[in-house]
Amino acid sequence: MSESAAVLDFWPTIFHSFRPEDHKFLVVSTSNGLEVAVQEIVRVEEGLVIIRGRISGTADSGRLFLLPFAQLSSVYVNRPVRMEEVDLFSPSVAPARKLEVAKQVADIERRAREDARLAEAAKNGDVDLADTLKRLDTLRDLPSERDQPLALDAPSASGALPKQKSGRLPTFGNRAARLPAPVGEKTETKP
Repeated sequence: MSESAAVLDFWPTIFHSFRPEDHKFLVVSTSNGLEVAVQEIVRVEEGLVIIRGRISGTADSGRLFLLPFAQLSSVYVNRPVRMEEVDLFSPSVAPARKLEVAKQVADIERRAREDARLAEAAKNGDVDLADTLKRLDTLRDLPSERDQPLALDAPSASGALPKQKSGRLPTFGNRAARLPAPVGEKTETKP
């Protein structure tokens, strides 16, 4: 088999290896410099791939591209890819392994969303920062098999929210409120 025939046989393997949920992140480059942002790989046929998408840099989506394998130069993923996800895009990785990796990535993303939610709640003063940091550490230490992360304090059965920790300064926006000095303490005044 000649080198060009081997290259042409490689493209169907590449396109069949992508999961449908990953299609929207792919960009196909051609040898003449055209880049096609993929919405969907419609079909892989003898010698060509049929793609719904748009030319990169435009907003004209839903176009149909019939791209001959001989004109293709590369395919890239147009989003940040974690090291844990690399196997999802490799044509040599078995589908069962891809499913396992997809579950691991979903668990990592779930944890990251929970971390962000807890950090946002702490930033807004909804919970005590020290408690939030402890919970974040606990979440990071949870094994992957665990489905339910630790949650913030929930309202009680009566519907009342848990009492805020005492000793916290009230806030206005992102600034601590100025409280009057305790009786007997001198305060500095600016001239």
